[in-house]
Amino acid sequence: MRSHLKTAEALASLLDNKFTIFGISFGLDPILDLVPWLGDVVGLFLSLYLIWIGIKMRIPREAIVQMVKNVIVDFVIGLIPFIGFFGDIFYKANIRNLKILKTYNDSKIIEGEIVA
Repeated sequence: MRSHLKTAEALASLLDNKFTIFGISFGLDPILDLVPWLGDVVGLFLSLYLIWIGIKMRIPREAIVQMVKNVIVDFVIGLIPFIGFFGDIFYKANIRNLKILKTYNDSKIIEGEIVA
């Protein structure tokens, strides 16, 4: 499961925080939005991978629902010409979903347990 979480961290960073210009961080997600519809769909499928990891981690249903909501909001914002580009820069659904994954991953560690 750790390898999935490391992949999720790399993917979320790539999509939402990889680059910084004038103090504003962004990733490939807003760049993909420059290609109408196709970029949005590619970004959607990449974002769904984080949800798949959450399902594999067996995190609570309400957390999965929140992750789905984050992806839907990001996708819908991305569909709006021009506004979608800036929406993807500031909303960062993948980073939000990564935080959810990390919250439930950290809660599984029991004090005194040896983690390999």
